[in-house]
Amino acid sequence: MRIRKAQKTDAKKIFELHLKAAEIKDGVARMPKEIFLHDIEDFVDEALQKGLIFVGEIDEKIIAEIHCYKNFPHCFKHCLSNTTLVVHPDFHKLGLGRKIFSHLLEEIKNHHHNIARVELFCRQSNSHAIKLYQSLGFEIEGICKNRLLDSKNELSDDTMMAWFNPEFLQK
Repeated sequence: MRIRKAQKTDAKKIFELHLKAAEIKDGVARMPKEIFLHDIEDFVDEALQKGLIFVGEIDEKIIAEIHCYKNFPHCFKHCLSNTTLVVHPDFHKLGLGRKIFSHLLEEIKNHHHNIARVELFCRQSNSHAIKLYQSLGFEIEGICKNRLLDSKNELSDDTMMAWFNPEFLQK
């Protein structure tokens, strides 16, 4: 898999990737009927302007995407939030999520010393993802009880996690 910085022109392919990933119940937060091209275009723009976004390609097909960006208030300028990782279902369990996430974290360590932390939420029931994030250095900061409705319309918990940049330089 080749990893590169995403471009605005990738939005349509990223949209198709998110649609495919949403077919897996209780994986990504949105169901297929909740995924719209304009929303994808919006987060691509946000990540390009105020964060980071990378895509993973095989034969020029986008099969993985990761993004995060800063929230507006000054008090959050050292944080990257809204972190989202998506891997095409046909490419699960091949280490590609780890590879693209590691690329993101290395980029932050090497080139973004103004970033202290990267934040994400993960379904408490998604133990595979939680183990992946912990192996990358994320720490569980808390559990949000009954924050989510799952595909059966039942309440489920959400896990707050954060990674701390060892190269952060406070100015």
